Amino acid sequence: MATSDFIRRITPVCLMAALALGFSVPMLYAADTKTDAPRAAAKKARAKAAPKKARPKVSPEKAVLGSINTYLKAFNAGDARAVASLWDPEGEYLTPSGAAVKGQEAIQASFEERFASGTKPQIAVDVRSIRFVTPEVAMEEGVARLSEDGGIPSYSAYTAILVKKDGKWLLNAIRETNIRDAATEHFVKLRQLEWLIGDWVDSDEETTVITKCEWTANRTFITRSFVVNVKGRDTMKGTQVIGWDPVAGRIRSWVFDSEGGFGEGTWSNKGNTWTVRAKGILPEGGIATATQVLTYVDEETFTWESKGRKINGEPISDVGPITIVRDLTPEKTQAKLPAKTKKHLFE
Repeated sequence: MATSDFIRRITPVCLMAALALGFSVPMLYAADTKTDAPRAAAKKARAKAAPKKARPKVSPEKAVLGSINTYLKAFNAGDARAVASLWDPEGEYLTPSGAAVKGQEAIQASFEERFASGTKPQIAVDVRSIRFVTPEVAMEEGVARLSEDGGIPSYSAYTAILVKKDGKWLLNAIRETNIRDAATEHFVKLRQLEWLIGDWVDSDEETTVITKCEWTANRTFITRSFVVNVKGRDTMKGTQVIGWDPVAGRIRSWVFDSEGGFGEGTWSNKGNTWTVRAKGILPEGGIATATQVLTYVDEETFTWESKGRKINGEPISDVGPITIVRDLTPEKTQAKLPAKTKKHLFE
């Protein structure tokens, strides 16, 4: 029981598999021009006599989209000169912060400075509408998604004015306004717990507890996978999911262990100390409650303790505080576990 309470601090590895499909359909055709020379000659003559087909005209919408795609490729390649070449010489870019950059040269200089930061910004857009004010002026509206160094993306609503000059669609103006979607909001709230990400270990002669903390996709949740190995007992495993509850306006967590127990908790903090008020259902149906306290010490260390513990309303002894350290060599730690435990460690 003490072990079950102790391990409610941990999380699973989310694995993503990518599938690549390829195909090849060779088509072979051969003609014996020696035995069918007259027919081949006639076919050649008809081809010469036939009028050449005119290339299909590109619709204005496709032409504008083509210009947008060229812009995105130049931006994602970090080519400031190519980006600026797609602007009207008198163009104006109004950034989300409200700063105005006017003229092709200034726009190029602005992007050169941005790309020189080394953060490798990448942009994608969701074009919502394209309207033509005149045959030579188009208004485009959409949402831009910007990510840097693979971090959490930011979003902005934008309106762009494009003008057609010498057959090319050029940007004349862009206005951007920052927006936040739900996923971004959740990440902002959970970022305070980002120090948990990684591998952690606590062990003595009898017990080894290893933990793996990871972000889920879009960094909307933190998962904590744990494995508890006690000599003479079956290995216990479990999963905890930590997330932001926008209705309650607080961080919450849900935990499930391999013995059939489950529970939930609400999180709050003062400085570097996090308090989790937890309530769980034991495998046999009992109700357990406790207040868990996690205190950040430094990048390599935090402490954990469980206080005010009760089972079916009856007090039991507290646990901790226990010092948990970052596991810099998780492979070596896992190698010490029994073979049966290592086989499906975080499954």
